[in-house]
Amino acid sequence: MPWCGTLRVVFLGTAASMSTIKARLQSIIYQLDDGSLLLFDTGEDVQRAFEEAKIKINKPLTIFITHMHGDHVIGLPGLLFRLGLLNRTKDVEIFGPRGLFFYLLAQRLTVGLITEYKILVNEIDLADNSMTAYPPMDVNFTLEGLDEQIKKVNFEDGIIKETKNHSIIVLNAEHTTIQSFSYIYKEQPKPGKFNPERAMALKIPRGHLWGKMQEGQTVTLKDGRIIDPYSESIVGTPREGRVIVLSGDTRPSQAIMEFIRNNRVNLLIHEATYTDEFQAMALDKKHSTIGEACAVAREGNVEKLALTHFSIRYFDDMQKVESEAKEQFNDVIIAHDNLAIEL
Repeated sequence: MPWCGTLRVVFLGTAASMSTIKARLQSIIYQLDDGSLLLFDTGEDVQRAFEEAKIKINKPLTIFITHMHGDHVIGLPGLLFRLGLLNRTKDVEIFGPRGLFFYLLAQRLTVGLITEYKILVNEIDLADNSMTAYPPMDVNFTLEGLDEQIKKVNFEDGIIKETKNHSIIVLNAEHTTIQSFSYIYKEQPKPGKFNPERAMALKIPRGHLWGKMQEGQTVTLKDGRIIDPYSESIVGTPREGRVIVLSGDTRPSQAIMEFIRNNRVNLLIHEATYTDEFQAMALDKKHSTIGEACAVAREGNVEKLALTHFSIRYFDDMQKVESEAKEQFNDVIIAHDNLAIEL
């Protein structure tokens, strides 16, 4: 059932630019209530991170790449290889910037990235709110007639993927690559709390009718009664779904600020590559400092802030990072590899 369980966010890698013995490169996965997986970025050795986090390989999986820097995509071919070696059968859909398809095509042509399952690549272009959808890359893929198989798909309001339970929204980030993205996970409104005693009092039989009412649907009984679950107080008022904003590599962006000012955000995951003393470097490299990330969270009134993507200079003394962050935002989490947050 949708919304009946916990949404779990696992930080598979939290380092910037270069991995160390203490931290892998950037990668974050959301484990949804229905068992499906949303993976954001694929830093080096993300495949082993899957194993450490005990994430099953044949669950529905969608991958989102924030930008085409090596520390965010270098682990993608290895992960796709591993899924093939472990006999994955379900398709893998991947969204990201221009160049993503040909990056994977080069892996196929040079080192044999050929899988039984389908790899479905969608390249995003926010300049005209469209995606380039490439033909499935699997054992049957061929370069013959490739141009004729490529499709352009338009989207609205930044929504690049939508399911019954949630949507994924893409925003422009402000980084050094031509295309850099932030991603928003936004659930559909949750049904209100179900009152079984009230349903039984109205002599509504258990079964599929209860399920429909839980989803807010009006039902018709065999005796002809039409039951509106809200007006009959069987289901409470619908609640807002959970919202997670993931910044990717970026300066504090106007796009994120505009969104979080106008939406209740349960969790903001924001890069904080540097402590505040390296403000000039953050400006030059188009990253954010801890203070800047905390300021975004305060101004947007987010419920919880998680900082990640730390320079390797800090991993011998993460207390400095934590102290600086907690001085500036109350409910802040300093992410580390294998940290799990439940919402």
